[in-house]
Amino acid sequence: MTTGVHDQGESPEIHDAHRRNQADAGEICGFINQYGLAMLLRRCGAELSPVEILTDHYAATHAHPAWRYQLAPMNADVLFRAVREDLRASVELIAAALALLPGLPAECAAAEDELRARLERNTPTA
Repeated sequence: MTTGVHDQGESPEIHDAHRRNQADAGEICGFINQYGLAMLLRRCGAELSPVEILTDHYAATHAHPAWRYQLAPMNADVLFRAVREDLRASVELIAAALALLPGLPAECAAAEDELRARLERNTPTA
């Protein structure tokens, strides 16, 4: 049996040469060992918390192995700062950062107005 991965954007598709709709335990462990738990989490459509949404986006530059293999999220204040510094942050990322505010230090609250303004500018109107 031949297995392979096709990269479709950031979510690779895992399949075997026989196009079966099942995998044995060894294949699953092999895929997780090679591609990590985060990929499996994204592929199964799990609902992520704001910290997980942000970690999934920013871990590639800050904490890739810990997130990819252990689903260890990054620190909330580091994530909040990452969104503030990311001038191309999507509406989803800005909203996730704003959801973190109640648990962050008071100095982060000062950035709330700035992020809310960016959110309003980037939100499409119906």
